[in-house]
Amino acid sequence: MLAVLAGLVTIALIGYGTKFGLGRTGPHHNMDVLHAGGQAFPSGHASNTFFTGFFILCLLYAHGGLRPSVSRLRRMIPVVGVIVAVAGGLMSWLDYHWLSDIPGGWLLGFIACMVSLSVLRTPRHRREHIPAPPG
Repeated sequence: MLAVLAGLVTIALIGYGTKFGLGRTGPHHNMDVLHAGGQAFPSGHASNTFFTGFFILCLLYAHGGLRPSVSRLRRMIPVVGVIVAVAGGLMSWLDYHWLSDIPGGWLLGFIACMVSLSVLRTPRHRREHIPAPPG
């Protein structure tokens, strides 16, 4: 749960910081202007799709996943990649984002995925349970 939260916080902090900092207008405004109060770059849709798809893939089939299998991981990477590409393309086709906003979202999703995997693989320090002395 902490790893997922770390990824989502990464997307929120970097994504919204960039969105509000650049203020790029979306294509539905029929003009591409920076610092105009828009929130088009980077695509949050693309970053969340990338993060969710590849993080679930790692949780299932990576080395420490639920069902570790390198061959399944390799077979599923193109499937998730197609889903991520289609979702990004749809955001551009539906005029939510400029085409150049999509790779920025993918990069942000990749960063969030790496942060989450780092948190997930961080060694946990557990306190040893010391039994109470008898009596």
